[in-house]
Amino acid sequence: MTTARSLNRVAVQPWVGSWRHRNGFWVVAFAFLTVMALGTVPSPLYGLYRVRDHFSLFTVTVAFAVYAIGVIVALLLGGHLSDLYGRRRLLLPSIAIAIASAVAFLLWKSLAGLLAGRLISGIAIGIVASTATAYLAELHAVGQPQASAQKAQLTASAVNIGGLAVGALVAGLLAQWAAHPLTVPYLVFGAALVLAAIGAAFVPETHEAATPRPRYRPQHLSIPHAEMGRFFAAALSSFWAFAANGLFAGLAGVFLAVTLHHPSRALAGGVVAVMFGAAVAAQFLTVGWPVTRELGAGMASMVIGIALAVVAVWLHTPSLALFIAGGALIGAGSGAIFKGAVGTVMTIAPPGRVAESLTGVFLCAYVGISLPVVGAGIALTRDVSPKVTLLGFAIAVTTGIAASALKLLGRPTTTAPAGPPAPQTPTTEGRHMSDNPNEITIDNSVLVLVDHQPWVAFSVKSIDAGLLVNNLAGLAASAKALDVPTILTTVGAEGGVLRDPLLNGLAEVRPEVTPIDRVSTNAWEDIRGAVEATGRRTLLIAGLWSEVCLAQTAVSAIAEGYRVFFVSDCSGGLSDEAHQDAKARLVQAGATPINWVAVVCEWTPDYTSEERNRAIPAVMKYGSMAGISVEYLVAQTDLVPQAG
Repeated sequence: MTTARSLNRVAVQPWVGSWRHRNGFWVVAFAFLTVMALGTVPSPLYGLYRVRDHFSLFTVTVAFAVYAIGVIVALLLGGHLSDLYGRRRLLLPSIAIAIASAVAFLLWKSLAGLLAGRLISGIAIGIVASTATAYLAELHAVGQPQASAQKAQLTASAVNIGGLAVGALVAGLLAQWAAHPLTVPYLVFGAALVLAAIGAAFVPETHEAATPRPRYRPQHLSIPHAEMGRFFAAALSSFWAFAANGLFAGLAGVFLAVTLHHPSRALAGGVVAVMFGAAVAAQFLTVGWPVTRELGAGMASMVIGIALAVVAVWLHTPSLALFIAGGALIGAGSGAIFKGAVGTVMTIAPPGRVAESLTGVFLCAYVGISLPVVGAGIALTRDVSPKVTLLGFAIAVTTGIAASALKLLGRPTTTAPAGPPAPQTPTTEGRHMSDNPNEITIDNSVLVLVDHQPWVAFSVKSIDAGLLVNNLAGLAASAKALDVPTILTTVGAEGGVLRDPLLNGLAEVRPEVTPIDRVSTNAWEDIRGAVEATGRRTLLIAGLWSEVCLAQTAVSAIAEGYRVFFVSDCSGGLSDEAHQDAKARLVQAGATPINWVAVVCEWTPDYTSEERNRAIPAVMKYGSMAGISVEYLVAQTDLVPQAG
């Protein structure tokens, strides 16, 4: 209800909301860029840190790994929290964490301070990445409702990677020509972060906190089973793309000073900036490209760039120009690969689990930015020369990219088995619909029917009572025939002066299901355990009344990451207006409206399947005109006996 009221205020005074949201868009972009930039400030400074704290090259790679650990932990534990508590409520703490990182770098003048600052910076980036990306999209949607969403997507992408370039470049320049090179860069970015925090405090909230506040849970990692091979190929390509970025960002100064004999800190920062800048440019240049073209171009650029870098350090007279060109091509390739990998996962991810699926890709990417770099550091500490280390790393990256290309650049079709298919027995254990391409399947969904009781139904005015009972019976009978888990609830059915059991029409088709009785209008807390026990993440919910029990239960489920479809013709409100208001609220919260016959068709899209055969009797009996149509088709094909 809070979100609806805030949106109504924007509708009444659109010029106020639009102005604040348009300006807030750039404030959030600046905050996002500044937090990301702090993550690469130490990159050109590691040579100075080694002199100050007397540590080895291996410790440089450990510092990078500590940073990646901070990102990964924050991504898993806090990256999704803005969906629950609001965008600004997470953006401000993430900026504060970044400021704490800058303070650690400034005041803690030891190796422990360096590692602590890297860890804290990683935590800030892990939280801000998803929060700011979503915030930018929503601010743009309200500030410029008629504009394409592409601007927000490109801005978020450019700021994400471009911030890494800005941090390295500015830190390198300041370290080269300003006094106190281990202090001034952090003062500059610390001041920028303070300004970003002040500005962000005045940006309008676009995503109100869920009410009631859901129980905390870590971010889930979701893998689309039907496309597992392509998912892992996308994750592997992201791993190696970020590994190459990490190697250059972490060890570019070493290669420049030791192998290429260019110890300039400004140059070290510039090389890192060129790499990340090329990644941003590649993402802009590939707008509108098919995903396979993005991936192919990115992989080719990555391999050529690595080859140039290897050649640059193996020449009799090492070439700085070739090394920088190689870094630029590596950056461009990694940008295109990562964009293509994200596009691939968004295409194959189950609806409602896109963020969870992407979490797996991000996790692989940040593992990639740490483990291979640590391996390179170990090699360098064991007297392996930098150019041999780079050659070994290049072979590993090229092999990994080639392995990903075999899966990602081929046609995304299913290979037919060599021999004849094994016969399938039409039982509930061996379904024929395991390859159902629809959003709702008999294997991923749970049916939840909330408070379909006589007393509750008396006041329903948005649907005819007889039609409501008929639709409920048809949906419940179809779910039973297809073995879809079904949860029934009642409110105050027992224990009071009067009894209010399930409607007879529903109880007669599902006598084996015991309703969960409760005393709260929000059924989620009472049914959560039963839903979790199924292991499924797609909920089909219908209930009385739409504006109360159905809405509250569905919104709570959405807040905990479930994909929710509400079956509108098995639900009803106190008035038609109340029912429509509830539907609008649910759609705004992220739920999808559907009717019961459509649900059955989603479950059984194949007319020749054994599952469709099992569902036909219920559709014929309760499906009104749809049932008559099915009855006619059955009469022509003798699929099943006609329903009596």
